[in-house]
Amino acid sequence: MRIYNITQISHISINGVEGMNNETSQQWKVSTTEDGNVVIDVLELPKQKQQANAEIYQLLNIINKSVSRIEFGFDTNDMLKLYNSNEIISRYKSYRDEIISTFGNDLSIMQLLDVVDHATSDFSREMRSSLLYYTLWSWFGGGKSFHINPLSILHANHYVNVAIARAKKDVLPDKTIHLVERGEGILEDIASFENDYLTQIHPLTNGAPFNYKYSVDTEYFCAEDYQPFFDRAVTSVREQASDDYVYINKIEFKLVEERI
Repeated sequence: MRIYNITQISHISINGVEGMNNETSQQWKVSTTEDGNVVIDVLELPKQKQQANAEIYQLLNIINKSVSRIEFGFDTNDMLKLYNSNEIISRYKSYRDEIISTFGNDLSIMQLLDVVDHATSDFSREMRSSLLYYTLWSWFGGGKSFHINPLSILHANHYVNVAIARAKKDVLPDKTIHLVERGEGILEDIASFENDYLTQIHPLTNGAPFNYKYSVDTEYFCAEDYQPFFDRAVTSVREQASDDYVYINKIEFKLVEERI
């Protein structure tokens, strides 16, 4: 069993000037069952370093408690399989009532709950598309290639099809095992994004032409080969519409405690 501190730092820049910056942290306990399934227990819910809107923060906390425990594994085709889906759905239903009683049922709240309803109805879909969960589950997956479909940050409500493969495995001078995975993504409906960029964003830039790119790099570090857990993992994501309009996200798992 291992306890990891997890930080996510993201920012968007235009013409090299930072326009948005966000940093969150949380803590997970990761263990395995006798059957070999992986269990995530959330010890600390996500919290923002920056001062956030108190009401939104409270709302997200309630939603996140729905997935405070996750048990997953993989089928014979190395496809991620969620084992406590019914538990997550049941937990979310009780929190959904709490959200409505606390925040009301106006249109914005109900639209948010519609999104969460869909996500929790089969949370394995969220795990397969989330870069946060991917950083963890790909380590246990056993395969050497993966596909994920994260949401684009620069082109809202559109997904990116990302193919990731193991790039290299080596041993560092201090004997640490170093494993690297890399991938590039293809944005759905890129033509509409190019049009949005040229009409809305391009006038604000230094004139850089539309040049969409999406890349994911993940590095794992562990003290011994073939051990069940890593010591540290870092996923770096870069999405750009042009050289002047760029989103960067960094996710880091850092070991803080190990128990037998």
